[in-house]
This record gives sequence, C-alpha cells and structure tokens, in this order.
Amino acid sequence: MKLVVYALWGSDKKYTVGAIKNATVNLEIYPDFISRFYVDDLVPQTILYDLEEIPNTEIIHKNIIGDW
Repeated sequence: MKLVVYALWGSDKKYTVGAIKNATVNLEIYPDFISRFYVDDLVPQTILYDLEEIPNTEIIHKNIIGDW
C-alpha cells in the first residue's frame, strides 16, 4: 500500500482547508496512493465529512493527550 500521511489537529482553517486541498491534489499527483489523515477530536465534523468524500482518503482518529 502506498501512502501519503498527514497529522491534522485542531480546527484552524489554514490546516483544515489545506488538508482538503492536499487530499484533492493527491488524486492528480499520486493517483495510486492513499491520503491518510490522523486526526484528533477537535477537527470539525464538516472537515471530516469533506475528507471522507474524497476518493483514496482515509481518516484515523487519535486521542491527543497534552498541549501539542
């Protein structure tokens, strides 16, 4: 399995909207790859829904302890 892996924490739009753009662009640049996003509970549900709708995209939920 070929992966492009990201960590997405929190709700800052410069990261959440960027994640959607990255997953979309990866379809063109890396068509044989899966875009995998490790996310915490603070990522907005609307962003998670948008990511889930992009082909070849996976979301893995992780609990983060402490202030990263």
